[in-house]
Amino acid sequence: WTYPAIIGTVVPMGVKMAPVAMDGEGAVPEALDEMLSEWSEAEQGRRPRMAYMIPTAQNPTGATMSLARKQALYQVAQKHDLVIIEDDPYYYLQFSAYQDPSQVADPEQRYADLPGLTALQPSFLSLDTDGRIIRLDSFSKILAPGLRCGWITAPRYMTDKIQFHNETSIQQPGGLSQALVSQLLNVEWGHDGWERHLVQTQREYAVRRDLFVDLCLKKLKGMVEFVVPEAGMFVWFRVLLNEEYRVKEGVMDEVFEAMVAAHVLLVPGRMFSPTGVSNSPYMRAAFSYASVDDLVVAVERLQQALKPFTQ
Repeated sequence: WTYPAIIGTVVPMGVKMAPVAMDGEGAVPEALDEMLSEWSEAEQGRRPRMAYMIPTAQNPTGATMSLARKQALYQVAQKHDLVIIEDDPYYYLQFSAYQDPSQVADPEQRYADLPGLTALQPSFLSLDTDGRIIRLDSFSKILAPGLRCGWITAPRYMTDKIQFHNETSIQQPGGLSQALVSQLLNVEWGHDGWERHLVQTQREYAVRRDLFVDLCLKKLKGMVEFVVPEAGMFVWFRVLLNEEYRVKEGVMDEVFEAMVAAHVLLVPGRMFSPTGVSNSPYMRAAFSYASVDDLVVAVERLQQALKPFTQ
């Protein structure tokens, strides 16, 4: 599973994708190593040269890689001479572990151990000794989505080529967006103000994560399975279809239509499949857009939409 925009970007360019098995932390190093070791250029075409990773709050699964996982993947990249694109827009939205509200005397205790900016998971870039990481950061998830503005950190020989490509495609991010960000960070807020904003944003998303998970555990029990995300803004649901619907072709289209009728919208799992899986029982929910009050209504509507398919 991966971010749909990367699929829509590379496929028209003729770039072939090779999916790798995932678990609760994202890409599995052994699976990547096995795929590359057994690759036959005679039968499969050119061997993969680049790995695309979303290491923090992977879109859509919400999986976050540990330091050990990143180290193992980096070693595989070294072994097979891969460049890693580290797409990390949710990096600063890391949380502490989810705590059951019934086990916490003071609700504020749930946020006592947030990582802030000093205890974030190290990035792939911080491990890079070979110049094989292209790191992508974005203001869209931590400042304002409409800015469509971010930054790239990579070796000069790579950034030069990226700049040349920009000049023949988008030219640059919008000048107005760049001016607004520059004024805000350099004049209005400064470095200290930017750090305070990041910490506040991290806490806001942690509160939303906890509320949404609380609601889902209470109202969607027996209807879905999911791993509580440790970062970001997504929850990846596996719908627990009943026996009647489990084998029915096109059932997830029916589920989607039922959600639309109930006025609640999740993204179908098939949208995130690079291989075109059509009847996947997965859906991605986002807790970033709706207000706190609307999240309560949304989960109740989702409960009603899923009930005929799961009970």
